[in-house]
Amino acid sequence: MDIQLNQVGYTYGKGTPFEHRALKNVSLHIPYGSYIAIIGHTGSGKSTLIQLLNGLLQPTEGTLQVGDFKLPVKRQKGLQRLRQQVGLAFQYPEYQLFEESVAKDVAFGLKNMNVPQELISARVREALGLVGLDVAEYADKSPFALSGGQMRRVALAGVLVMNPKILVLDEPTAGLDPSGHHEILEMVTRIHREEKRTTILVTHSMEDAAHYADYLYVMNEGTVWMEGTPGEVFKDPVRIQQAGLELPEITRFIMRFNEMQAAVRPDLSPIPHDIFDTAVLVDELSRRMRKGGEGR
Repeated sequence: MDIQLNQVGYTYGKGTPFEHRALKNVSLHIPYGSYIAIIGHTGSGKSTLIQLLNGLLQPTEGTLQVGDFKLPVKRQKGLQRLRQQVGLAFQYPEYQLFEESVAKDVAFGLKNMNVPQELISARVREALGLVGLDVAEYADKSPFALSGGQMRRVALAGVLVMNPKILVLDEPTAGLDPSGHHEILEMVTRIHREEKRTTILVTHSMEDAAHYADYLYVMNEGTVWMEGTPGEVFKDPVRIQQAGLELPEITRFIMRFNEMQAAVRPDLSPIPHDIFDTAVLVDELSRRMRKGGEGR
């Protein structure tokens, strides 16, 4: 179920005094099973883009295809089928929790589809297991009695229970403490690896995008400003900064290190910019220190 956008644009309030062109000539291809990050500052167009992916908005220019679904379309039935395939978890999804128990909240979408109760129970159990919540412990609890991170997991289970082929996460760690932030992203990565569905992470965090995603789209002023692997994108810090973003801290460290190394040991090659794991960087620095000691 690939995603293909061809010269897509979207204009809010078209033909009114409040007209605003949020997306302009966006063309991109997301292969099925990819882990993609869409990065951009506020107002860059990333939120509009993801609402197009499951038909909450429809292109005012160009065409968008998700698997066999083509937009724009006029048939509401087709949009409902698309939304079952593209699960969208908005920022602060726990604000959308409303049922009296965790199990009922997760099951809500399936009940609206008239899925048999025995199948609903199995799907709810599976979805809660995916997000690391034991059914026996959490199913009957009120979602409002849980921690912020647990509520976030319940909200995500409510998306996963629909078994979407594409999972879109809009700033999934917003408002969480560092521990919860790490746990949610590690959980999303595990689910992506185990379920092999397409995962689209929408974030303004360059660190998260670099560490977790395989391919990046940087949005700026409603356009795809840059794209490529994390290593390819972060080779151009000037263009990143022009988009109102900052390089990951680990990349900034590598750049400073390479500058200092070039001044004192020009014979050593620079550290590659595509290292985004601290442990890998530590190993690389240790190797260079050993090599430097041997040279002396």
